[in-house]
Amino acid sequence: MDALRDSDYSRNRKDEEIDGADRILVASSFSRSALRKHPNTELAVSAVPYGAPPPKVERCANKANGQPIEIVFAGRLSQSKGVADLIAALLLLDVDWHATIAGSMPQVVPTDLAAFIARKNVTYLGFVTHEVLLDTLSRAHVFVFPSLYEGFGMVLTEAMACGLPIISTPNTAAPDLITDGTEGFIVPIRDPDAIAERITRLAEDEDMRQSMAASALVLAERSPWSDYEAEIAGIVARELAL
Repeated sequence: MDALRDSDYSRNRKDEEIDGADRILVASSFSRSALRKHPNTELAVSAVPYGAPPPKVERCANKANGQPIEIVFAGRLSQSKGVADLIAALLLLDVDWHATIAGSMPQVVPTDLAAFIARKNVTYLGFVTHEVLLDTLSRAHVFVFPSLYEGFGMVLTEAMACGLPIISTPNTAAPDLITDGTEGFIVPIRDPDAIAERITRLAEDEDMRQSMAASALVLAERSPWSDYEAEIAGIVARELAL
């Protein structure tokens, strides 16, 4: 859990900034709920989700009969991102699958992680450019992001813009972005069984997967950055008028 390794100076500085704020703007309900646990319980906190990029494809990639379901994960390969839960979930699957993993390795690579990325049905890309990430997402069937804590998770909106159903947790911006069962699924943290069950449903029901993918594309189109900018500007204007 890298975020728990902040120096005393860094933690104290964060507390000072929080205590000195008239209003705090965060990008997800999860971040807002985390701040509610701060000793200063009178904090004024507004959650305004970031915008999504415009759709990158007209429709999601097709999954042919008999084709393995193509799963993508992108992010730092640490347990803060739920990587151990992702690996456990994939190893539970009875359906054919292939996983593409993009992201930097931890300084010390766990044995289970090294064994996983060496599998024949896993492609490890390492750290990739934004262009390569979008291309990878556009050719996949589902994006899985089982993070344990995430202020937002920009890759969620990028996956939606690439026509992917997403599987993520309440500890990200997923509850602010999607409706469970419409553009994807929201599963509990640390629950490989739930992840595996949702992937299996998408692998076995192409009509449902296509419907979710189409809904994700529509949602991306209806969530432009201009809406985020307008809402932030409105909050700031109201604060200045007080």
